[in-house]
Amino acid sequence: MFAGILFAVTACLVWGLGFAAPLFAPEFTPAQLSAARFIVFGGFSAALCLRWRPPPLRHPLWRQAVLGSVSGNLLYYLCLVGGIRLIGVPLPTLIVGMLPVTLALAANLRGGELRWARLWPSLALIGAGLLAVNADALARLPANGLGDFALGVGLALMALAFWTWFGLMNARLLRAGALSASVWSAMLGAAVLPFALALAAWAFSQPWPQVSADAWLRLAAVALVTGVIGGWWASWLWSQASVRLPVTLAGQLIVVETLAGIAYGQLYTWQWPDWPLLLGGALMVAGVVWALSAARGGGH
Repeated sequence: MFAGILFAVTACLVWGLGFAAPLFAPEFTPAQLSAARFIVFGGFSAALCLRWRPPPLRHPLWRQAVLGSVSGNLLYYLCLVGGIRLIGVPLPTLIVGMLPVTLALAANLRGGELRWARLWPSLALIGAGLLAVNADALARLPANGLGDFALGVGLALMALAFWTWFGLMNARLLRAGALSASVWSAMLGAAVLPFALALAAWAFSQPWPQVSADAWLRLAAVALVTGVIGGWWASWLWSQASVRLPVTLAGQLIVVETLAGIAYGQLYTWQWPDWPLLLGGALMVAGVVWALSAARGGGH
């Protein structure tokens, strides 16, 4: 179990970069950022597919790879970045940060991996921590404008739904043993490449202000880091964790992604976290510790 926890935590630390990435290239739209990231992710993965020789393209697993990658990668990230651009980092972080709760609930409803009495305390601690982390920002939300607020919340909820479905599908497929985690991660990346290219063709053809050469360099750097490290490598790490851990437990470890995203944002602004942030982080960590203890104590 320790190896699975290590894989999951590392994946979440890397995925947390996705929350901070829009801050480094504010000149570009959410669609442009998403397209750039997944072109790099897809191109890198396609090169790996040439070496590892996954099943032929007519194999049903490629349909699963397309559905999984478009929903769990492209659409999830597009909705997340869109929500962040409309209403800032805190509320989308809170909503998408509920992934540990939605994934654990969905997995337990389907598989009954843990007794509900063991599961509820950790979910309650994680939820309370997310509220504490975002308490100050939530109090200021009306100033953002009702239209932007509603759209931003809607996009964040869509991101939450997309990744919850992907997390369940991904774990179910890997546990079936049809593919190794490495080949499956490469297939996920290669499957999203045509969609990322189509999104790029549309996103970069829209009217938008001219940007400097420095901005293009920052976009390239963001795409490289989030595409290769936050794309393929994180996908591979999570696939390794999904094989080793119950989905109920792995889902709760996603809280590390939220904590990492908040921490990266604080580092970007060079601000020491306020006490609600520290309290919320402590509650979320306590929730994960409770989940680990419940998992060691047995499911039933």
